[in-house]
Amino acid sequence: MRCLAARVNYKTLIIICALFTLVTVLLWNRCSSDNATSFPRRLSNGFRVDGLEKKAVASESDRRVNHGGRQQSEEAFLQEQQKAPPVAGGFDGSVGSKVLGLKYEEIDCLINDEHTIKGRREGNEVFLPFTWVEKYFDVYGKVVQHDGYDRFEFSHSYSKVYAQRAPYHPDGVFMSFEGYNVEVRDRVKCISGVEGVPLSTQWGPQGYFYPIQIAQYGLSHYSKNLTEKPPHVEVYETAEDEDRNGKPNAWAVPKGCFMASVADKSRFTNVKQFIAPAMKSAQRASLVKLQGNWRQERGNRGHYVSPVLQVFHEQGILFGYRHPQSSATACMLSLFQMNNETLNIWTHLLPFWFFMWRFVTTLWITDIQNDSYSWPMLVYMCTSCVYPLASSCAHTFSSMSKNARHICYFLDYGAVNLFSLGSAIAYSAYTFPDGLVRTTFHDYYVALAVLNTVLSTGLSCYSRFLEIQKPRLCKLLRILAFAFPYTWDSLPILYRLLLFPGKSAQNEAVLYHQKHMLMTLLASFFYSAHLPERLAPGRFDYIGHSHQLFHVCAILATHMQMEAILLDKTLRKEWLLASFRPLSFPQIAGALLLCIILCLSSIIYFSVALYRNPEPELHTKET
Repeated sequence: MRCLAARVNYKTLIIICALFTLVTVLLWNRCSSDNATSFPRRLSNGFRVDGLEKKAVASESDRRVNHGGRQQSEEAFLQEQQKAPPVAGGFDGSVGSKVLGLKYEEIDCLINDEHTIKGRREGNEVFLPFTWVEKYFDVYGKVVQHDGYDRFEFSHSYSKVYAQRAPYHPDGVFMSFEGYNVEVRDRVKCISGVEGVPLSTQWGPQGYFYPIQIAQYGLSHYSKNLTEKPPHVEVYETAEDEDRNGKPNAWAVPKGCFMASVADKSRFTNVKQFIAPAMKSAQRASLVKLQGNWRQERGNRGHYVSPVLQVFHEQGILFGYRHPQSSATACMLSLFQMNNETLNIWTHLLPFWFFMWRFVTTLWITDIQNDSYSWPMLVYMCTSCVYPLASSCAHTFSSMSKNARHICYFLDYGAVNLFSLGSAIAYSAYTFPDGLVRTTFHDYYVALAVLNTVLSTGLSCYSRFLEIQKPRLCKLLRILAFAFPYTWDSLPILYRLLLFPGKSAQNEAVLYHQKHMLMTLLASFFYSAHLPERLAPGRFDYIGHSHQLFHVCAILATHMQMEAILLDKTLRKEWLLASFRPLSFPQIAGALLLCIILCLSSIIYFSVALYRNPEPELHTKET
């Protein structure tokens, strides 16, 4: 195995794994996009002006056009119209149209004596592109799947009619407005931080106050205030706290901005004054408050982050967050877009392929049926592949929703703890010092490792429920949940390195065990300290923040651990086989199955608990 690994250049392997990952992601995205239907952008997709008796023919033609996004401007639309070639005998050579003998030809359509667009003519009927009709008449339409076939759904409005639940009272809920979510509509640019009302882009991209939209916004929130439970209020700083402690709480302020406490005579107290420098119109700024931190973002949409979205915030990370309601496709595409999770994903996705290659090559050269001595090693190498994959998937899909984020990391914690059990099985078989072999500690070592794995999974999952209200306790419980199983697993190694290794344990593997311990301590430091981003918020949002360094150190620690176990397995084989009997298949399989069943049960329990008291979430998806 070591000879085979030595012949392969590690850089070449990483490049091959990256290319294989890229091809896999592209194929997956291609397959998933075949089922997604969006409104056609091709000119052959038309809207009939008169005569609806032939709509089946138009629908048949619509199925054979390419799908695209909505037109951004009328000028770009007219330019695309001029480039489109005339079509005769059906749209794009449609077979269905030719069978019916229908002939289509291109025709110029003069709109209000102002401009001309390209249409399609079939006898006495004229088709206009719906991309123009949609924008001109402010209507809505899309192609959807219905009973196994495509059909076009057209409507004058995207609003829905709700039945009134109770008799109307002037001081009660207004009709059914408690179900309205005006702030997440496509044509709401932002909620003004000064006036506190929505800015509309329905009739212009610059944004303006639309009275009807403002009224709906106010009535919806008034109604929600009567029907929903009271909001959670988080106090970050009070005047009394400042007087008692002698200094104000720490606030992270972006570079170039200023924050100060000033007296407000109307309220008879001090308030926080935030000042941002003047910016160009192309760099419209919005201020976002997240768990006591103000941040400045560039973009066209400004928003105030509610407590629901605080779960996505990381200490010291100000920029680069993905949309908190991303679709699965958007999450996959974010692997190739720079955000604050990109390197978190790749620092575990690439090592997954490397560990998988080592596992497969070891599996290939091992006589699994007869070589029971190698079974613990195969279990360890398999679990070392599981946790990087689970971690990269968790970071990829964690932005789909608040609950999806929790569930993704529940699975991530379970995979990490399963790896700790794999390490314990390998340590029990190959790395125990001479003085601890065949002792009571050795006999119950794996059994207690199973218990530690189950308890650690439950504790780490529970800690996620404390992120908003008690972030420090959450962090402490999570660190303890990971530190205790690792400490238990490492007791034989510490005894071997610091006390009495024994004659058979004094070999080349000692150096790799030392490197493994060092890299693990370094990974723990980065995970718990949030350095360097805590010292310079906003500077390490994309590259170099602590979680990326934690991933790198954890992977290097796993690599050193694997090398040490392989050396012990090879160099101590004769002594170990002569000293005690290796773990049997029922022992290994029983430990793994029991751990998997109990950990999955714990994950399912906490996942169900997320939906017992659901909190309001955004109702739009970013695609």
